[in-house]
Amino acid sequence: MACRIGGIGGFLVFASFLGAGASGTSFASRGRKVFAKYCGHDVRWVQPPVEGMELLQLQVIHRHGARSLWAPLRCWAKGRNAPIERPPLRCNLPVSISAGGARPLTKRFDEPGGCGLGSLLDEAPEQFKNLAWSLNASYQHTALWKQLHPTNYSVYLYACDNERNLASADLLATQLFAGSRADVPVPVHTNPGEDDPFQLSGYVDKSPCDGSPVQAIQEIQADKDYQAFASAWLQHANVSWHHMNYDCILTTRCAGLTLPAAIDDELADEALYWGWRQQMAAVRTTNWTSLVASRALDALRDQLTMASHGRKLVMWSTHDSTMMYLLNALEGFDDRWPGYASSVLLELYAGPGGERMLRTVRDGEPITLGVCGEVLCPLSRFVAAVDAWQDWGCAPAEQLWEHRVDEGPCWAWALLGMIPASLLWLRCRRSSPLREPLIV
Repeated sequence: MACRIGGIGGFLVFASFLGAGASGTSFASRGRKVFAKYCGHDVRWVQPPVEGMELLQLQVIHRHGARSLWAPLRCWAKGRNAPIERPPLRCNLPVSISAGGARPLTKRFDEPGGCGLGSLLDEAPEQFKNLAWSLNASYQHTALWKQLHPTNYSVYLYACDNERNLASADLLATQLFAGSRADVPVPVHTNPGEDDPFQLSGYVDKSPCDGSPVQAIQEIQADKDYQAFASAWLQHANVSWHHMNYDCILTTRCAGLTLPAAIDDELADEALYWGWRQQMAAVRTTNWTSLVASRALDALRDQLTMASHGRKLVMWSTHDSTMMYLLNALEGFDDRWPGYASSVLLELYAGPGGERMLRTVRDGEPITLGVCGEVLCPLSRFVAAVDAWQDWGCAPAEQLWEHRVDEGPCWAWALLGMIPASLLWLRCRRSSPLREPLIV
């Protein structure tokens, strides 16, 4: 049995790591922790398959490589009325790839820094060389890996239809199959943006059901600490704070550039924290991002069924938000932001008795999905969780605010008595555990 807590408007979720009177320094340290591995520099790992089981299929869900700003953000300025400035990035990779659209994707050089919006930066090839190295080092001794060839049915490639994802898919496949020569074109499957289950909104502030706002976002905006930060940001950056401005800081730092002198490290780190809080509001206080990700979950499940027909390697080139939404829907998201070229792997196994088992590996580390309760998950349990999101639909508003918490007696949660009783109600039901935020 587990307790279900509802009607709290996000207060409980954030209460676990927001103490009264927390300082800007404390917020800054949390911001650094969330994005500690964001840049994706020199990331290599080895995670051998499960011993005593046959690896039937591997799905690789990966983020694109390092990129320029994805939108024309108002990052900072030298004065209140001075021109808006952005990181002076440089893009020297070949002309962008295009796929099946009404017009080809083109790389523009009239944006600040000489990069188009979302263009891959020069470190992207090295990032995917490292990911390919990690995959080869982990699986090259398996029978599955020895049977792969990019031109036959065993490999399926998918990318969101934009420059950075298509180019990232190309970079990873090229490194993964280095030395192989394709006799025929290798297809990379895409969909128009509006039909793409992996092209999801990076910021959910309204219900996909009735358009109602995310209450936790409103609570953040009313927070005195947030207001103090926003005021400091305006004073030093000379632009009003926008929830996506954290991207200005990350792209600058990851490219090895320096921030404006007026924005010191502590203010920049605190900006990362508040940007993360705003981006995560819907993820942590509603089930709306899981509803949005339900079609992507369905696509993963469909490819798992293709394992019995010879589909051995599936690679999805997607975005950080999609990866977070998928993990959260499966109750395996621990608040660490996916870095450039980071990955989530789904390993499908056949056990000694023929049973089908699934293991999830994030950046080389096996993780436990709450919908399974253990690292090795029966495939039937995983499929049931995916099916549940397909059937959920738009639930009544009060259900959208419910959160499952770690299994335990309901009386234990009464110890959260510092939260006004009027803010919540409790009832017991069978459920799977959900880990609350761990960033402290």
